Amino acid sequence: MPEQNSSLPKPLPSVAPITPIGASAQGNRKAVIQPPSTSPIASNSYSSSRLQNVENSSVNWRAIIAGVFISLLSYGILMSLGLAIGGAKAQGFIAGTDDASGFGMGTGIWLVTSVLISLFIGSFAAGRASGLIPMRLGRTQGAVIAALFFGILLSQIGGAVGLLGKGLGSTLGAVGGAAGSLVQNDQVQGIANRVIGNSTLQSPPGVVIEGLATRLVRGDSEGAATYLSQQTGISRAEADQRLQSVRSDTDRIARDVGTKAAKAVSTAGWTLFGALVLGLGASVLGGGSGAGFTLRKSMSDSDRQAVRINRAA
Repeated sequence: MPEQNSSLPKPLPSVAPITPIGASAQGNRKAVIQPPSTSPIASNSYSSSRLQNVENSSVNWRAIIAGVFISLLSYGILMSLGLAIGGAKAQGFIAGTDDASGFGMGTGIWLVTSVLISLFIGSFAAGRASGLIPMRLGRTQGAVIAALFFGILLSQIGGAVGLLGKGLGSTLGAVGGAAGSLVQNDQVQGIANRVIGNSTLQSPPGVVIEGLATRLVRGDSEGAATYLSQQTGISRAEADQRLQSVRSDTDRIARDVGTKAAKAVSTAGWTLFGALVLGLGASVLGGGSGAGFTLRKSMSDSDRQAVRINRAA
């Protein structure tokens, strides 16, 4: 075979086509990562998945415990603030320059207000800390927080009556104090002096007057007659006759004591009832608001629109 002419130009080696920056080798398609589609179909599918995760969520006990402690802390802060503000009013009440009814009403109002604010703050914080949960679940967590909050306040170490027992005990103690103040009342002292008269007493006059007045205020006619007969040396019949002369006055005083006692117990009961019911409502509202706030902040407008479409379908 004849040799090829070496002077002929040699063919150029094949070179792969240059791919533009940001393009792929197949069809020169750009390999740029596209953002999630905002089309109704894609957004609808994306939000459906998120909505399903939200609907399948459960109660977050860690958030509930945190909400209870936040509620207790808020309650302690508010009650301390109320104690500081009401100090001047209490000083006037102790000195006798202010009306006790106004002081008690203000204390009850501040107590209920502190409970409402504390439970709302704790439940709202629990709803925010729970992540993406439906509002109904946030409300449920708020109800659980209210139950635990009141359970702690109404309980003692080793007892189940706690604050309720203390509250009723304080109320009855206040009633007893009111009865004691009636014993020292000038009108009651005058009745006791009138019954004793000029009789010679076995004990000091002050002791006899106080003992007789105490029995008269309690409505213990038999005990008062026996005590008067022993201290003055008169017969039981004469003691009954003297007490009969002041029967109407003693009955009126006994009715006053009973009315004040019933009013105090009724006020304490209604205050506790209002605190429980309104506190539960505030806690449920706070839990739902916290969960709803988290949902609104974590979803875009297109997500919300897709959620509405899914719920309407």
